[in-house]
Amino acid sequence: MTNNTWNKIGFGALAVLAIALIVFYFTPGKGAKTFNSAINPAFGEYISSYTAGVVSSGSPIRIIFSKDAVDSAAVGNETSAKLFEFSPSIEGTTVWHDKRTVEFKPTDRLISGQIYEVHLLLSKLFEVASDLNTFEYTFQVIPQNFEIAVENIKPYVKTQLARQKIEGTLFTADFAENESVEKMMTALQDGKSLRINWTHAGEGKQHLFVVEDVSRKDAASTVKLAISGQAIGIDQSADKEVEIPALGDFKVTNVRVEQGSSQHVVLQFSDPLSETQNLEGLINISDLSSLDFEIKDNEIRVYPPVRQTGSRTLSVEAGIKNSLNYKMPAGGSFEVAFEQLLPAVRFTGKGTILPSSDGLVMPFEAVNLKSVDVQIIKVFENNVLQFLQVNSYEGNQELRRVGKPVLKKTVSLENTGVTDLGKWNRFTLDLSTLINAEPGAIYQVRIGFKKSYLAYVCEGGEETSSSNSVSAFDGDDFETEGEGDESYWDSYEDYYYGEDYDWQQRDNPCHSSYYTSNRTVKRNVIASDLGLIAKRGGDGNTIIIATDLKSTQPISGVQLDLYDYQQQVIGSASTGADGKAVINTKQNPFVLVAKSGSQRGYLRLEDGESLSLSNFDVGGEQVHKGLKGFLYGERGVWRPGDSLYLSFILEDRIHKVKSPTDW
Repeated sequence: MTNNTWNKIGFGALAVLAIALIVFYFTPGKGAKTFNSAINPAFGEYISSYTAGVVSSGSPIRIIFSKDAVDSAAVGNETSAKLFEFSPSIEGTTVWHDKRTVEFKPTDRLISGQIYEVHLLLSKLFEVASDLNTFEYTFQVIPQNFEIAVENIKPYVKTQLARQKIEGTLFTADFAENESVEKMMTALQDGKSLRINWTHAGEGKQHLFVVEDVSRKDAASTVKLAISGQAIGIDQSADKEVEIPALGDFKVTNVRVEQGSSQHVVLQFSDPLSETQNLEGLINISDLSSLDFEIKDNEIRVYPPVRQTGSRTLSVEAGIKNSLNYKMPAGGSFEVAFEQLLPAVRFTGKGTILPSSDGLVMPFEAVNLKSVDVQIIKVFENNVLQFLQVNSYEGNQELRRVGKPVLKKTVSLENTGVTDLGKWNRFTLDLSTLINAEPGAIYQVRIGFKKSYLAYVCEGGEETSSSNSVSAFDGDDFETEGEGDESYWDSYEDYYYGEDYDWQQRDNPCHSSYYTSNRTVKRNVIASDLGLIAKRGGDGNTIIIATDLKSTQPISGVQLDLYDYQQQVIGSASTGADGKAVINTKQNPFVLVAKSGSQRGYLRLEDGESLSLSNFDVGGEQVHKGLKGFLYGERGVWRPGDSLYLSFILEDRIHKVKSPTDW
């Protein structure tokens, strides 16, 4: 019998956020169009927000109106009316997302770096004054660019140093096709072409590569990486030489500081290291009395006792052993800079359920910030099944169809007892004090920040470039629970960049280009004390167990309903004293809804989301026809002439065989 099991639990272990640093610069050529940022404020009566600033090449152009522009019959359909004009022209389709939101979807990706003029024919939707007939503005596509980073050089096998590989990452400023990226780079060693394997991530902007079969020889050599931007449509190239040390040349090849939650220095060596050696006294940092070490492959991570700032001298002594117990013949000294942590915010733990034992407390962490912006979007209870049709619990798709914003609030972090905002600190949000949590609703909590909230010290004074915003009408008065229809938060997707966005400054907290929507963290939560476990077998039975997340005790009398994908009830039951119920359905259920008083719980039951059982042999056998039996003897070995005693076990769950009393 095949089993699928699903489980739903509360918050778990800490999630770690990694930030990649990438830099490059783009300057528009002569004769390029410029942004038109002067918008007649009178348009605010009709338009709530619009796609502006610097956008990705795959972004749609969306306009959100302040009041209904069409009736419900037009929602979800392509309109034949020509509402948009673009210069340069763009081919595409115009679709109404709802009665207030129209979106133009380009057929192809937009031109990298191009500034487009948008003309929205507003008079086709509303009766307006003559000077408001056409809403005109400009936006720019992110100029495409790239940056390469070599991260490590190490052997495939620790004891075979002659065969090595180079690991690195190629970053692109905007989305790039995987096939195009793979054509950008070639690798040569002594005139021999080397194979490159790719792994693509980061929404088409981060491309990890491994240069295979690099030879480490008796003499030092180099691997030449040649990168050309023609494959992704830009006239730019770069060359990088990677030094491959000679065999027997055991030395430090790279030193860098990792400014994560656990600040440490990474030392990279030309050889893999012995992981059992004692490094006490062999590695020192000036003015620090005690250090912790971690050895992995060809790297040593050095952890200072407390977080450091400023420059320090790191010294490495001769005597460090490689994996073959060969001692490094010479040491050296290196200057390392412990910089400030970049301003950031992150959620702690994982999960979507907030039990009510301590209110609705949601922990998060922040660094180098004096305040944060908290935004909450509510997915209504009667829309949760529709939300789950296209989302997991953490999903963010088609949110406007099922939810509305209910809160925007600035929360100060300075009066919380924290003495050092320059390191990662734990804070909490009590959602029960911010919103009236509706039973069964799902809330998306967003935490972001602006440049004015900075606790980071900028060298030479703070840069004065204005921070970017998503909309020309930013709706700052939207601070209390309510409809918020006039607010740009109603668009939900603030993924645009400011007009002064500069990719070279994207990781500089003292420049407005740092403050883009990708700094915002999001998490979906449901206020519930119900824990649900469901298991379905091949016999059509779904076994469900409901427990109290606060006490872990089973809950009786919980109303359970199984729904199909079309949101129709296909089976119902209530839990017994043991918190257990069995529901038999002919078709596979899509979602389980549990109700106990004001408490609600949801559990998606799609096969692909069941817990993995691949490490255990739990499949068993399923009998489709006939009976299932097992014949066995009383021992495993018989001599010739021995009597053979056999036993038979019959499984007859559907009672095909009559009992002797019925004969």
